[in-house]
Amino acid sequence: MLLDNRRLLPLIALQQGVLVLALWPQLQFWVVAVGAITLGVRAMMLWQEWRSPPARALALLAITGVLLLAWQWQALGTLPVLINLLWLGYSLKMIEVRRERDIEQVLLLAFFLIALALVQRQSMGWALAMTATLWLTVSTLVTAVAPEQRQPWRSAGASLLLALPLLLTLFLVLPRLPPLWQMPTTSRALSGLSEEVAPGDISELVNSSELAFRVTFADGPPPTSERYFPVMRQEQFDGRRWLLSAETRQWQQSQPMQSIQLQTGAGPLPPASYEVIAEPQRHRWTLALSQPSVLLGPVLVSPLATLYRRDRGDQRISYRVTTASTVLPADTATQRRNLQLPAAGNPRARAHAQALKARHPVRAELVAALLNGFRREPFYYTLQPPLLGHDGVDDFLFNSRRGFCGHYAMATAFMLRAAGIPARLVTGYLGGEWNPQGQYLEVHQFDAHAWVEYLDDSGNWQRQDPTAAVAPQRVEGGMTAALSEEFTAADPLSLQRYRQWALLNQLRWWGANLDYQWTRRVLNYDAARLWQQVGLRWPALASHTPWLILTCLLGVATLIGTLLLWPGRALPHLRVWQPLLRRAARLGWQPHAGESLASWCERLITLDPELARPLQRCAWLYRRWRYAPLSEQRQQQTLRQLQRRLRQTSQLWDKRR
Repeated sequence: MLLDNRRLLPLIALQQGVLVLALWPQLQFWVVAVGAITLGVRAMMLWQEWRSPPARALALLAITGVLLLAWQWQALGTLPVLINLLWLGYSLKMIEVRRERDIEQVLLLAFFLIALALVQRQSMGWALAMTATLWLTVSTLVTAVAPEQRQPWRSAGASLLLALPLLLTLFLVLPRLPPLWQMPTTSRALSGLSEEVAPGDISELVNSSELAFRVTFADGPPPTSERYFPVMRQEQFDGRRWLLSAETRQWQQSQPMQSIQLQTGAGPLPPASYEVIAEPQRHRWTLALSQPSVLLGPVLVSPLATLYRRDRGDQRISYRVTTASTVLPADTATQRRNLQLPAAGNPRARAHAQALKARHPVRAELVAALLNGFRREPFYYTLQPPLLGHDGVDDFLFNSRRGFCGHYAMATAFMLRAAGIPARLVTGYLGGEWNPQGQYLEVHQFDAHAWVEYLDDSGNWQRQDPTAAVAPQRVEGGMTAALSEEFTAADPLSLQRYRQWALLNQLRWWGANLDYQWTRRVLNYDAARLWQQVGLRWPALASHTPWLILTCLLGVATLIGTLLLWPGRALPHLRVWQPLLRRAARLGWQPHAGESLASWCERLITLDPELARPLQRCAWLYRRWRYAPLSEQRQQQTLRQLQRRLRQTSQLWDKRR
């Protein structure tokens, strides 16, 4: 039995544990339990001489597992089900391992699982971890097929290093091709803003230190107070939540979904532009500064002057943007849409808005008076406001007076509409942290923010942030300055909590910049740029992509074949005999076709009996080196003895000739 090798089973157990950690978000607990049980049964078969389970029992277990995964398919998603199915096959195959081919099949499934782990995440740290896992898997394979080797990790490392030139050649030369099929989606929860906003929704993101996006500016970053990145503009209010308007949802449905790859622009940024690398979000909306104009990338400008992605939204993308020179005024339909309010509800807020309108007929003055009320009255900025009643705006303005940015923005938008001023809620991000090592702006989920836009008397939209009236430090200094005590309270291990520690801050910047450069220069690499740099335009090559791939593969195969089959280059086990073979060839005594070295030595003895003893010794050492079940150390010792004997025999040959 192949797994009688007592070194092999612990390696497989270690490999299985590493793969569980790598795929844990997608693996079902019961599927992992099946793997642990099969590994335990295999161990008992080895150490306690248990009998192998009946084939019918294994078949029944496999069928049951497939049916359970089929039943969970709708809840899990296609890709997680495929991962669990592969893991189930990987686990059950462990029981059936009897021959070398069986263990090769098990480890082939492990290679597929490593690839699927890389499909989920592609960060630099993750790539290094999966490289180590690949090394472990190859070491396990070496231990299985060559159990006499005492240091299989060396052979595994050498094999991976031999494959590295081919990997680099294919990576550098071949262009990035679109996928042959659409990658199935997963059911994993993505963070980010929602298309529907209720009081308290945005405050939930403050406990998340996940990266939202990174921005590189051609002319340096704008001031902190001007770093408003709108993502969505909610124009419909149902009495509790702010939602996208029906017109916006209809426009969304008309936009086709495309499959894209991460690709940053080549060359320097044009003046007054910036480049965004956006992380996966739960929707297709993405961000930019106000009034964006797309220069490059898989995004388009929506009717609300925000950016909309051409893909599903669950992949990292990059795009270049500048600011539009002209701003279109709001039409009559837009103004009417942004005055909509429920027929009833929040009577005190409505009355207060009418009173402000009577005292301040100019819209800008009314907005200023409303914000001055936030400054004068005892309003508080907090992540833990009390729950609001049925009339949420009234309850917030006249009772609790405690809230986060969403509370203030929603109340302000409601009051402006009640006063007859078109207004809408804007959700996005504010602030961010400048990374001095990488020279880019890094914005996290805890930088999520909400503010208001209202239509002034000249018909132009004006940004107004009521949070600035209550907590100006939020606008000027970011979330840490505004809520230092409550910031990332649910994540005590986040390095964002320890920005005041200079050493940790430098390490955090260094790690973030390393990941940023990995994203730009490795994940974003496209061979089309290389072709352009050498004077070949990629569009001209695009129609010949299959022939280009075939040519590259044939070129690599030809190079390898030439090196292996170069005339006069002996096979590795014949190379040691070359000194004696050359001398025999001068006399026409070279081996015949199909003649083994042992038979050739016997024939030489008949031709020159005085060489009988040294040739017999060489033949015996050769057979021992090639075929005896020796340890790696004894095998190397035998090889050195054979080489020494062959040199002595060659010297004796020269003396007699």
